[in-house]
Formats: sequence, C-alpha cells, structure tokens
Amino acid sequence: MSKTAENSLKRVEAIALNAQGKGLRNELGDSATTGLYSIRLKQKGSLNLQLKENKANAYAELIQDRNRNARIDSGESLGRSQLRQGKQSLNLKNLDRGTYFLKVHVGADRPATYQLALSTQPAYSTSQTSGGYQYLKSGSSQSRGFLSDLFGNLFGGSSSRWNGSFINRTAANVADYNSYNFSRPDLKKNLGGRGKSGKTLARLKVNYGSESPGSAIQDDNYAMQAWTQVSLKSGKFYEVRSDSNDGTRFFFRDRKTGKVVTSLNGDWRSNSSGEWTQLLSVPEQAGGSFDFYVQYYEKTGDSAIDISLKEVQPTAQVITDSTLNLRSKPSTLNNSPIAALDSGTNLKILSKVQSADDTNVPDWYQVSTPDGKKGYVAAQSNLVQLNGGSNSIANFGSGNNNGGSTSNNNGGTPNNGGIQPGNSNNNPQPSPSGGGGSSDGKINSKGLKVVKSFEGLRLDAYLDPVGVWTIGYGTTSGVRAGMRITEAQAEKYLQEDLLRFEKAVKSNVKVPLTSDQFSALVSFTYNVGEGALGSSTLLRKLNQGDYQGAASEFARWNKGDGVELPGLTRRRSAEKALFLGQDYTAYL
Repeated sequence: MSKTAENSLKRVEAIALNAQGKGLRNELGDSATTGLYSIRLKQKGSLNLQLKENKANAYAELIQDRNRNARIDSGESLGRSQLRQGKQSLNLKNLDRGTYFLKVHVGADRPATYQLALSTQPAYSTSQTSGGYQYLKSGSSQSRGFLSDLFGNLFGGSSSRWNGSFINRTAANVADYNSYNFSRPDLKKNLGGRGKSGKTLARLKVNYGSESPGSAIQDDNYAMQAWTQVSLKSGKFYEVRSDSNDGTRFFFRDRKTGKVVTSLNGDWRSNSSGEWTQLLSVPEQAGGSFDFYVQYYEKTGDSAIDISLKEVQPTAQVITDSTLNLRSKPSTLNNSPIAALDSGTNLKILSKVQSADDTNVPDWYQVSTPDGKKGYVAAQSNLVQLNGGSNSIANFGSGNNNGGSTSNNNGGTPNNGGIQPGNSNNNPQPSPSGGGGSSDGKINSKGLKVVKSFEGLRLDAYLDPVGVWTIGYGTTSGVRAGMRITEAQAEKYLQEDLLRFEKAVKSNVKVPLTSDQFSALVSFTYNVGEGALGSSTLLRKLNQGDYQGAASEFARWNKGDGVELPGLTRRRSAEKALFLGQDYTAYL
C-alpha cells in the first residue's frame, strides 16, 4: 500500500454514534491491514474505546482532519490506544463536536481480526456509563463470527449483559407487539449484568415504579425489548419465569443464522399479577448459543420487570381418577402397558418426545417412577400434572408456543390416549416416492426456484421483523446497516447459505431421499433454520420412514407469532408438493 493511500481519509465506514451514545449494532468484514471509520459527535463530550485483536502490534488511532484535505497530516493524530489489562484502550475527554476519524492498525499480516467497542459521554452528563453502544467486527470472510463472543463487559450491547431498547407507544397500540419496531428506539439502555448464577442462565429485575426508564420515554404506554446471550444444552429442560407488570413475551434467536427458533407469548396480559412460568424441552442436537429476548409493555401504573431463565429438572404427578399406563415406547399402537400407575404417583420427567406413529396421542413424556421403573406416559394435562406452576412443556425449536395446557389430543374421555391400548398397522418401511430421481446432496433447480421465489431479492440491507439485518435472498450473516450488493454478490451469498442448509439436511435425515424431497427440505430449512429442522416432528416422522406423515407436517410451519401468514402457507404448500413430486409451481 502506498504512503498516499495509507494516509487517505476518503474511503471510510461511517459509525452511527452520537454524543448520547445512541449507536447501532453492526458487523464489518475486511481483509485489509487497516480499518478506517468516521465518527460524528453532535456535542462536546468524551470518547471511550477498547480494541481486542489477534495481532500483538495492533492499535487504534483517533484523527481529526483539521485542514479538511481528506488526508492524515502531521499533528492531526489526537491519540493512540494503549495496552491495558489485555485490551487496547483509549479515553479522550473534552472533544469538541464535529467529525473524527478512527484508524485501526493491525500490521501487515493477513488475515487479521479485531473487534471494537465505542462509547461516548456528553460533557454535561453525570452518569458513569453510556447507555449506547457500537460494535465493529473485522476480518476475512472465513473469520466472520469468530469474535462474536470475544468481549465480556464493555460499554453495553455486550452478550454478557442485558441490552435494553425502549419505544414510546399510545394507549391504543401499546400491547400490539406486531407493530413494534426496535430498529430505531427512543432510548437504549444498559440494564446490567446477565444475572447468571448456578442453574440460572439469565435474570432481569428492574423496577421503575411510576417513573419512566429515561427522559426520552414517557411514564406510561411504552414498550421495552431486552436481550442477552445464553447457551442451552441439548436434552435439558429450562424454565422461563415472569413476575412482571404489565405483559412479557419471549423469543430465542439462533446466533448463527439470525432466525427466531422459539417464541413464547403466554404472559402477554395487562396488569398481570402472580408468577407465570413455562417449561422448555431442548431436543437432542438442538442446543447451542442463542440470544434470549424479552419484550415488555407498560400501560399505566407501576412498572416492574422480573424475569428469569434457568435449567430445571421437571417433576410431575399422576392425576387420573383410575390408573395411568406406563408404556415401553411413546405410542398406544401395538404397545401393551408395562405398568399401571396409581393417581398421586410422583414422576421424574426425563424428556419430552413425539410419537412416530400415534397421531391420536402425539406428545409423550419419558419418565421414571420412585420404584425405579422407566417408560412413557401421554403428555396430557388431564393425566399428568407438572409441579412448579407450568402446566405444559413446550418444544424448543418448534416456532411459536403460546404456553398453557396440553390438550387432550383424542377429543375423547380423559382416560383415552394415555390408558387404553390401540391398534394400527406397523410403521411403514422407508420407501421414498417423489420426483427428480435419487438425491445427490445438492438442491436442484426446482428447489432453488422455490427459495428464490419466496425469499425475494433485495440489494439493500433491511431489518427483518425481529431487527436482524438482511440482504439478498434472505442472507443474514455479516450484513450491516447501509450495505448494498449486486445481483452477482446476492447469488454468491445464496450459494454459501445453501451449502450450510444442504449439510444440515444431509446430517439430520437418515432415510433415502429423492432429489425433489431433498430440495424441498433444503428450502424448508433455509426458512426455519437448522435447529428447527432437527427438533421437528417432520424430521422424526421422516426418519421413521413415514414419508406421507412427514409431508403433512409442512403445513404446520405457517405462523409468525401465532398468526397464520399467507406467504408462509403458500411456501409450505409449494415445499410439500415438491416433496411429493407434485406440481409446486401453482403456489409460487
């Protein structure tokens, strides 16, 4: 790189950070040896910076172009970061309002990775920390995501803290979460540490009383969204608890794909009193790192938020009038009971599973009894009562869960399903029937047409409904605000994404597939995510060789926040038709 190019200030990335610390969360990918950014302060204040990098000689430099010639001249450097406690730090006070340039030097070796955290403090403020934050991440395309968990406690916006955004609402729409837009909040606020302790993964407890969270937010009729990072283990149970006023709802976003994998709406109620709890079962191979979100609305009166997420071991009690059959497998079909459990028998819940062949009783608990017996009982709230406040266990990764009771799926008397044995044919052996010949492990042209038709092509970055930056054909990895790409780049990103989802289908499906079946599943996974596929009833039925049963499961995945979406209904119909080797084009 020439000295002239190295000193140029013409090609920069702008950081949307103002003197109140209201920034935006962003990701940048760059394999160059320097990173150059511009910052505009709208009033006099201080700037705090911390840099984490994989090069021992990396540092950051703040520059002011005093003669406005778009070059770095002698005397225009205001300061360089210094190594303190393993991080490069820079703290400059009494900066006048105006535009400044931040240059990151990472040496000549490539690729280089680094991550910045920036915070500003107005000169007149007495607060110790800024509520705003800005994260920048840089590296080669292979290193994207490498530093997503690198920082612990920086200035806010950290995965180890609760990061809050607040928006003002009206009395008419304060509880209408479908119309929330947290991409431009009226207030961003650091709500404190994650609250991890023992089995508790996260806890948020704040009480604003009759006051507002900040001067930019009104006392009544506002909404909050807060998030922190959590790690969920496969095969474990978790309890989401809320004792808040007014309503709270929750969702989990996969940190790899940016997609929402589970949402809980069961406590979205005005002036709630008493605790609300919901148990979650994380299936095998569905664990991982997730962003745990809570949304809260305050209508009138006192504002109190107290929510938690913790790992638990569920227990239950048999509550039938007679006895409950314990079975050797999760089905009433061709499966005689191995024991009869009396009412009042205590149970330890080992897992929640779905039957591979019993459509009348699809949901089951694997349990152990006090005398050491193990088996399966129907997961119906009129047969088995969970201890601890929750009356059902939701399946993590299955999209929307409203909480509440598990209904009697038979529609018959309470003893049906869990007690009476049934009759049916044996589960069919795997025999794929669809179009396109045998699968070669790649999406075919039909599946690609389905994906492109429903994802659509957008060349400018945009925020999806849950605030994830998206571009091209639904790409979320490495996307930042203001990003613009060409159609060729969109196609490249699509092919990179498809490789991941093709791999997910190949690793999860254990039965033979035709090319059309494989392609339909790739389109499905592209939309719902790998975790959702891995924990789905569709996959369970498919791996049992029930191809028709698996095809019927596509239609269940057509909702967003519990509301049927016509676009998802058409997409699921197209994927089902493709899976069965039928005409899918009528739904495009």
